[in-house]
Amino acid sequence: MLPVVSLKYPGDRCSARCMSVFRVSVRFSNLAGSATWETQAVVDTGSTLSKIPQSAAVELGLEPHGTRTFRLANNKEVERPVAWTRVECEGRSEKILVAIGEDVEIPLLGATALEHLGFAADPVNEILVPTSYYELSMESPVDPSPPLAAGLTE
Repeated sequence: MLPVVSLKYPGDRCSARCMSVFRVSVRFSNLAGSATWETQAVVDTGSTLSKIPQSAAVELGLEPHGTRTFRLANNKEVERPVAWTRVECEGRSEKILVAIGEDVEIPLLGATALEHLGFAADPVNEILVPTSYYELSMESPVDPSPPLAAGLTE
């Protein structure tokens, strides 16, 4: 297991059972595998995508392929470029879409990366927990009866 860095501040009134924000060691690389960037990223289950600073994207040679609109915690919306990268964390590796932020912003490991890597965040114990993948399960063959079909199309 990789070490985590707690972001609790001295003087916090949280008890030992208080949830916290925590960091994990993460390695980002370009899809060719020719460049890597390692960091301590904040685990942020409230962020859809992971985020790396612009300077890391340049170091990796990432080519943005578009932009996305992000709503921040203060309800402000910002446009960010996005690019495909590979993320490695706790021995697991996946191709993910990342947002490219400003150099002053902290790297984030977002919800979609956690899902793709097969992790859930345990903020009480400040660890990533391996989890199962989930899917809708139906007996085979699927009966496309009107109630089922109506429920899936609405």
